[in-house]
Amino acid sequence: MKKVFLVAALLIFFSSAFAKTYDLEIKKQNVFVTGKAVEAITINGSIPAPTLDF
Repeated sequence: MKKVFLVAALLIFFSSAFAKTYDLEIKKQNVFVTGKAVEAITINGSIPAPTLDF
């Protein structure tokens, strides 16, 4: 029983140790890709979106 508790405690500890959070701002903006304004969805104000590592 102690081994099961120890394994469970270690799994909980390590899963929270590697958790990441991302603050993303997703909105529609006018962007200039070909010289004229086009409405596009941007993430953190940029196209392409940032790379997220999991």
